[in-house]
Amino acid sequence: METRKGTTVPDDLALVLEADDQVRAVFEAMRPSCQREYVDWVSQAKKPETRANRLQSFSGRILDYGRRHQWIPD
Repeated sequence: METRKGTTVPDDLALVLEADDQVRAVFEAMRPSCQREYVDWVSQAKKPETRANRLQSFSGRILDYGRRHQWIPD
């Protein structure tokens, strides 16, 4: 998957984004550099367990980002 802003998203992370419209909307609203940081954070996990944990916490982190930037209400 590739975002509208050109960030390449791995398949497992794309499934997380597709599962929640609000998470996807916040992720799409981010600057490309921020999108890449989050993608790299997930992709650079060395152990499968670490990657799974990061995928599991990804949505919460993205929603926190949206709240901090006042894109979604608290």
